[in-house]
Amino acid sequence: MQNDPFIYISYNQTRYLSFERLRGTRPHRHSFYKVIIVISGSGDFSHGGQNYPLQSGDLLIANPDTYHEIKSSKED
Repeated sequence: MQNDPFIYISYNQTRYLSFERLRGTRPHRHSFYKVIIVISGSGDFSHGGQNYPLQSGDLLIANPDTYHEIKSSKED
C-alpha cells in the first residue's frame, strides 16, 4: 500500500483578516484547525512560540490546542 500524498484536515471555519480593521488578538487556542486568509495590511502571527510575518495574500493555519495570537504592524 502506498502512502497517501495528501493531508486531509477538518476545520470549523475560515476567517478573512484585514489588518486595517484588526489590531490584534490575545493568546488563545481552539479545539479545531483555524484557517485564516489575510486580505489586507501586514502583521505577525505567533503560533506555538514561533513568530511569522504576515502580509496581504497569506494563508495561515492554527493547529488545534496550540496557543496563537495575531498582531498588526500598523502604528496607531
